[in-house]
Amino acid sequence: MSYAIFASFFLVGGLICLFAAPRLLFGRPSPHAQRRYRSAMNHGFERFMAMLRALRLVDYRLPPRPADHPGGAYLLIANHPGLLDVALLLAACPEAVCLVKAEWYRFPLLGPLLRLGDHIPGPGIDVGLDDTSTESATPVVERIEQKLREGVPVVVFPEGTRSPWRGLRRFHRGGIEAAVRASVPVVQVFLDLDGPFLAKGQRLWELPARPRYLFEWLGRVDAGAVGDSREIARASRRTYQTRMARIPE
Repeated sequence: MSYAIFASFFLVGGLICLFAAPRLLFGRPSPHAQRRYRSAMNHGFERFMAMLRALRLVDYRLPPRPADHPGGAYLLIANHPGLLDVALLLAACPEAVCLVKAEWYRFPLLGPLLRLGDHIPGPGIDVGLDDTSTESATPVVERIEQKLREGVPVVVFPEGTRSPWRGLRRFHRGGIEAAVRASVPVVQVFLDLDGPFLAKGQRLWELPARPRYLFEWLGRVDAGAVGDSREIARASRRTYQTRMARIPE
């Protein structure tokens, strides 16, 4: 049944691309149009996840936003246990854009949708900027900062790739540096699965029948007040390690 997740995801993405193709061929959409496309796309993720739950392919519950959730721009960070994390986070935050890998931006089905929604390309994509490997100076940080200053929330996985099973990689500070520069809060979300599902390197035939997601709001950090992206990245990783240590075996 897990194969149905991939089939439905790419089928729906392909159909949307067919309708979006004329808009892509005849020029870049206006910022207003991009906001509409982004909202429609993210609500599409919400419906996609709801469909998976209704078909008993995935189980999850999105808790209500905490009382101190920011009303404007913010940086949302999360650990990254599985490939569906992006869809789940954008379903929970339909006003947000996501930092995506350059490979996804080049993908024939997803690339046009990401461009329409004005999601942020990661290092390695040719957008007229000279990407560098210096985290504090890379144009990727500038792209995130620009979105935050425009009032748009941004979703970033600070590990840069999917997490090891019940573990964490080093937290990169690029997105957090952008939050410090834009003086917006960093909102922390913890994700967990009851078993490996769409994890890095996992084979399709190893997928469980009905994975169960845990989605938890951990808290927020006033990045502008702290002013040090390294300190925030280290403290955030410790917060995630502490929360992960409470998961029963």
